[in-house]
Amino acid sequence: MPTPDIRPVLRAFKEDLKKSSDLLAAVRKPGLPFFQVELFAELSFLRMYVSWEGFLEESFSRFLCGATGVTGMRPNSCAKPRSIDHAKSLLIGLDRGGRYSDWSKRETVVSRAQLFFRHGGPFLAPLNAAARDLDDMRMIRDCIAHKSVTARDSMAKIVLRRTGAANRYSPGRFLLKIASGSTETHMEVFSRILTLTADQISA
Repeated sequence: MPTPDIRPVLRAFKEDLKKSSDLLAAVRKPGLPFFQVELFAELSFLRMYVSWEGFLEESFSRFLCGATGVTGMRPNSCAKPRSIDHAKSLLIGLDRGGRYSDWSKRETVVSRAQLFFRHGGPFLAPLNAAARDLDDMRMIRDCIAHKSVTARDSMAKIVLRRTGAANRYSPGRFLLKIASGSTETHMEVFSRILTLTADQISA
């Protein structure tokens, strides 16, 4: 099997983030009701988060198969899968026989990295450095996808912590607000953090 290349995975992820950003920018035009802009913000965020999960799966699988980072560093893997598909099958099996492996929870990916790579490989430090932001993003994703009372309560806590105000913002409205101490919206902040973390993992 040829040595897999991590660069196309990183490039595709960044292209997906740009598409998510472009989708939201395209609807932020005068005349469109704000509640519709909020819905597009949620859709853009979901697309961004799904792309992040895909990046984790694809990069993890390739590093297991001997891929080097962009700078030429090769993680020390404890497994030797025959192919990328075989690597993905191993990861699915680790999740107790489901049809897919779960990449939505940071702590799950960290535990997986510690199991398969020496010192957690290229995943441990970047994921832990962005822990608060990644965990908040997952809870926002859950609130958009599930609409449960628990998810709404988690969203309210994120809003309070990040804005200092006890508002029951919808996920879309929160994502469109300018982050405290920044000129960026929360959506833009999260996109930037994902880009930085992906770059660190791929280095």
